[in-house]
Amino acid sequence: MATKRPRYMISVSDEMFRAIEDFRFSHRYPTRSEATAELIRLGLEALAQQEGDHPGAYAAHGGSQGQNALSDGELADGMAALRRSRQGDQ
Repeated sequence: MATKRPRYMISVSDEMFRAIEDFRFSHRYPTRSEATAELIRLGLEALAQQEGDHPGAYAAHGGSQGQNALSDGELADGMAALRRSRQGDQ
């Protein structure tokens, strides 16, 4: 599937990889890339909320608002999984 969107690769710990995969399958994302992009979007939205920016400030720049968009509870679950994986990196 060709795309003109920017691409890049990242390396993650085994624990973070498992957290991403768990998120992907529990939310039925067809690809790891889509799940990872959604987690990044969720993190950016959470950061915007912490910093007092408009909650959708980052989502407006390419975030998913379609069938896979998450509720606030799912956002919290995804962020908790990310925090757990970050703690494992230390």
